[in-house]
Amino acid sequence: MDKEEEATEMSVRESLQLQLQELELLSSMFPGELRLDDDAAPGVVQSFVDGATRYESVDSRLGFTVQIRSCHEDQVSARAVTLFKC
Repeated sequence: MDKEEEATEMSVRESLQLQLQELELLSSMFPGELRLDDDAAPGVVQSFVDGATRYESVDSRLGFTVQIRSCHEDQVSARAVTLFKC
């Protein structure tokens, strides 16, 4: 691996680490309302961030949905869908 590839992989690793931290924060903010598209994805991405898996082996994405329901019947629920790609 040349220096440019190493720099790119490090940048991706740092970005994915931030995304994992954001996902953890959202999970604590919206317990029971956050649904992962793939329950195994955070573990796969964490494995890459930890250096246990090569970038080429990571085919998961951190996709999730946060559905916030209103406690008032006359209000509409909000749904946000986000995809973080590796």
